[in-house]
Amino acid sequence: AVAELQAEGLSGTAEFRALDLGSPESIAAFVEGLGEQPIDVLVNNAAIAFKSSDPTPFTGQAKPTVDINYHATVALTEAMLPLVRRADRGRVVTVASTAGRLAILKNAQHTALVTSEELTLEQLTALMDGFVSDVSEGRTEGWPTTCYGMSKLGIIAYSKLAARREVAQGTGVTVNCLCPGYVSTSMSSFNGHKTTEEGARTPLALALMENPPTGEFWRDEVAFEW
Repeated sequence: AVAELQAEGLSGTAEFRALDLGSPESIAAFVEGLGEQPIDVLVNNAAIAFKSSDPTPFTGQAKPTVDINYHATVALTEAMLPLVRRADRGRVVTVASTAGRLAILKNAQHTALVTSEELTLEQLTALMDGFVSDVSEGRTEGWPTTCYGMSKLGIIAYSKLAARREVAQGTGVTVNCLCPGYVSTSMSSFNGHKTTEEGARTPLALALMENPPTGEFWRDEVAFEW
């Protein structure tokens, strides 16, 4: 990827840095390696999803999915935010999914919690851990039937929570998330109807637009109802 960017004329400005999102030690080393340099835009794109053909039972999919898609993404973002705040109008853009829409929640109390303006990170994390604990033990009643969707619902709620926090603290940082659509990548077994270029349009718009919103969920380059 770096070689391709350099071939397009970005020689000297693009570099590769290793990061294992599943390793807290790797996250810490990655952030430490950046020093004190301001980060203009943080784009969270890494995630995992079990394919329908995977033999892993639903009860075994919850923990690895939530660990990466929610816990690790939140950990990296929280560690990177001090550097994003150093930038002039820094931005956080996280790739989520419409699989994480509010409609997947079956419990009215859960819906009220994640949509509350008073939601805290501790409360949200407790909800996500409760999902993992119950599902892993076979207690699936009252929970969504998709681990991937629940993990993305959590990250959408986190993005909105983080956006409210940054506004309250007056940092100038905007935090948004998005669904890129059904993109033809290995995650979709290359069945998606969108090209990677088309899938990149919404995150690119949020990263580069002159006056971005904050706390929004986007799809197809416009704000989308969660």
